[in-house]
Amino acid sequence: MTKFHKYHGAGNDFIIVDNRDKSFDIKDADNIKLLCHRRFGVGADGIILLENQPDYDFQMVFINNDGSMGSMCGNGGRCIVHFAHYILKIIKDPKNINFIAVDGAHKAEILKNGEIKLKMQDISKVGERNNLPFVLCGTTPHNIMFVENLKEFPVVEKGRKIPWSEKKTVEEDLKAKTEENVYIFSKLTAEQQKNLSFENQIKDITSQVGTLDKLSKTDKELLQKYSKVYFLNENYVPESLAPVPNEFIYEKDKQIQIHTKVLSNLTDLLRSAQNNSMDLKIISGFRSFGEQSVLKGAYTVSFGSDANKFSADQGYSEHQLGTTVDFTTASVGATFSGFSKTKEYEWLLQNAYKYGFIISYPEGNAYYQFEPWHFRFVGKQLAERLYVEKQNFYDLDQRKIDAYLINIFD
Repeated sequence: MTKFHKYHGAGNDFIIVDNRDKSFDIKDADNIKLLCHRRFGVGADGIILLENQPDYDFQMVFINNDGSMGSMCGNGGRCIVHFAHYILKIIKDPKNINFIAVDGAHKAEILKNGEIKLKMQDISKVGERNNLPFVLCGTTPHNIMFVENLKEFPVVEKGRKIPWSEKKTVEEDLKAKTEENVYIFSKLTAEQQKNLSFENQIKDITSQVGTLDKLSKTDKELLQKYSKVYFLNENYVPESLAPVPNEFIYEKDKQIQIHTKVLSNLTDLLRSAQNNSMDLKIISGFRSFGEQSVLKGAYTVSFGSDANKFSADQGYSEHQLGTTVDFTTASVGATFSGFSKTKEYEWLLQNAYKYGFIISYPEGNAYYQFEPWHFRFVGKQLAERLYVEKQNFYDLDQRKIDAYLINIFD
């Protein structure tokens, strides 16, 4: 069963579906046609899907009522912004809404009176089509007709005739020629198909070679389950480490390192947190095998066997990968006490995945006690999947996790 909302904007009507779980089959043209049918279905000019998209509030996917993928629709854009804000309540800043569609990024704003202001793409082309001037806005062509009296002009009647007056395509013209020309055309088409097939084969082979080369250069340890599951030997070090900027470190006289390829994602997360008035600081990052051994020894002296509930032995710590950090705030400090009750923790739960980070040990996990401050980088694609499906990294089959290794830094 498909859950949907029905919207209309300036006369265009749409079926809008929350597709953040990717459950709606966009390839099922028969189902789409039925849903949009005005006698046997819901009836609509098209279907609009709202999907997740990192770095944006959402992604808009527009499907025509015949099942084909549509271009950007301004009226539909205003409708989906209303849906995202008032129904799903996922918009952080109603005055600065950012979403992406087939023609690129768009900005929108919900005004005080409830109306929605939407920025379309700039006009990219001006020309003539159907013997009328037209402009190309984004991916959608608009014919322009100058009239003396708009109120009395039969817009619907004239508008319906325009699409049928387009010139025949080159292929249709060729088919109207002599039998000889038709034969030549069919032969030419066959050769083109052969060339296209060969070209696609070459692309597939090149892509596979590129994938294997990329995978061979990606550290296979980065997505392994290291808490009491896999052992990371004492000689392991990340391929490259970089210092975390001092402005983000809780203890200003302390140097904290992170995997070089993770640093930009971490700083983006922290700057986004700052922009949202979050007081997030880093208190711990990369730890070597020896550093983890010393830390675990100190915890064991203080807490005895209880140290095993919250601290990994050397070789089993995610911190040794260089992709894991511990967060805190000025008010929480180095004790971590009460971090789970802060607004910063709640912000991380809702936003860390956008930058490739996940909480390793959420409440109820079977590995260590609940550690709300402990976040690990697993790449944006895997992090988004875990967020959308509400899954824990350590509960996912390792074979499924490994499939995300090649794109971990994309």
